[in-house]
Amino acid sequence: MAQTFVEALNILEGTGFIQVIAPLLLLWVIIYALLVKSKTLKEDLSAVVAFAISFIVVLNPLARQFIVELTPFFSMFLIIILMIVLIFLMLGAGEKDVSSVFKSSSIQYIIITVSLIFIFITISNVLGPTLTPERYGGNATDVPATTKDTMETLTNPGFLGVIILLVIFGTTVYTISRAK
Repeated sequence: MAQTFVEALNILEGTGFIQVIAPLLLLWVIIYALLVKSKTLKEDLSAVVAFAISFIVVLNPLARQFIVELTPFFSMFLIIILMIVLIFLMLGAGEKDVSSVFKSSSIQYIIITVSLIFIFITISNVLGPTLTPERYGGNATDVPATTKDTMETLTNPGFLGVIILLVIFGTTVYTISRAK
């Protein structure tokens, strides 16, 4: 059974489904939902506009790669949140209790912080090779030395780890100092 699933994923990857069609569908659904929720356009026009925007975004290889690399982070994050909610519901917490927890500002700050961390990691993974071409075998003769050093610093995993820790500490201090 597992072998069949892996074979199916390999077939989907070989046809370009994971690299092109899945990001297109994901963007289309998200943009369509935002347009319908905001009631900016009529529902029929929202579908067409959402498809056009998602198609244009998917044509850009960097944007497509960003979506492909960011999707697993958010998928696992949402699964973890769902499992935590299910555990609390199984232990007897009510739906109102769970919804009130997600409406609290500290949980919202944590979700936003984790989302920003995922976005920064993905940006570093996607744009790192394009910003530091000499590290990946590209031609770096046209890139000024200060730009190369800056981009190497910004995409360095140690530097990104320190930034992530600072964001976590800042969020924690803000949340603790605000809860009086």
